Amino acid sequence: MITFSGVSLIYPNAQRTIVEDISFTVNEGELLLLIGHTGAGKSSLLKLINGLIPHHTGGILTGEISVDGRSTRALKPGELADVVGIVGQNPINGFVSDIVEDEIAFGLESLGIAPEIMRKRVEEVLDLLALAPLRRRNVSELKRRRTTESGNSCSACYKSKSSTS
Repeated sequence: MITFSGVSLIYPNAQRTIVEDISFTVNEGELLLLIGHTGAGKSSLLKLINGLIPHHTGGILTGEISVDGRSTRALKPGELADVVGIVGQNPINGFVSDIVEDEIAFGLESLGIAPEIMRKRVEEVLDLLALAPLRRRNVSELKRRRTTESGNSCSACYKSKSSTS
């Protein structure tokens, strides 16, 4: 579950707030669609959810944000990786491996997941998203839709409760 309570954000030297006094809850299993013009604050909202703001990007944040019952303010970025995953609008820019299967496994390796569990999760996600035939393909060879699916599979593989793209 993701909860925002009275959240406002402004960056230093900004002329306006990025988000102002927003409150909402996204329950587990619900889908939230963020739409808006460039600069509307969609990426900032996602970075608030995963804790990158204000820890890495700065900004003045008021209100409370919790993800899976944990305050994003109290955790270092990365400590929510087990429950939050973000795939950007250009997923190819975020890949660290050339091969689809290796890319899916990368995050699990980073989290120290045991190899036998990692292998099972990778297989589950490849099957779930119908990516098994592409497992040994180079990510740069995939069409945009399949690249996005590969990025989403990386996030899903962590068993994240909140996966956003």
